[in-house]
Amino acid sequence: MLDKLAEIVKRFESIEAQLQDPAYSTNPTELQRLGRARAELLPYVEAARKHAELAERAKQAEELLSDPEMREMAQAELDEVRPRIEATEQEIKLLLVPKDPNDDKPVVVEVRSAAGGDEAALFANELFRMYVRYCERMKWPYEVVEHEESGIGGASNWQNGLILVE
Repeated sequence: MLDKLAEIVKRFESIEAQLQDPAYSTNPTELQRLGRARAELLPYVEAARKHAELAERAKQAEELLSDPEMREMAQAELDEVRPRIEATEQEIKLLLVPKDPNDDKPVVVEVRSAAGGDEAALFANELFRMYVRYCERMKWPYEVVEHEESGIGGASNWQNGLILVE
């Protein structure tokens, strides 16, 4: 896991070196490509740096355990750092999961009330509102294509909702 992360950090550093090279400043298309690649790798690099810093702190604290005067402080440092190292390793594992090529594509969500009459229509309306609020909370652009409400305020036949995730 850490070997894969080290490769990503090397690639990131290579991209940063290319971005600083004046030869690339005349080619806006290449600058844009490099900027996107850098932005894509940045979370991995930040996690790697965070993990390295925490590992160094843990190593220093372990070295201080042999000193009787510093033992208590070193143990407190280790007790603080070890859970953070584990959390960072979990974050790195999640980052290294291969990205689905469909993640960046738009999504169409269709909610319909089914058998169940007015209660099903009310539930469909609540579900529709939940999806709309979720899009708003995540700051995703969305468009409601069609929405028909029943007489009691439910969505008797809500056809389509288009959620564009970019």
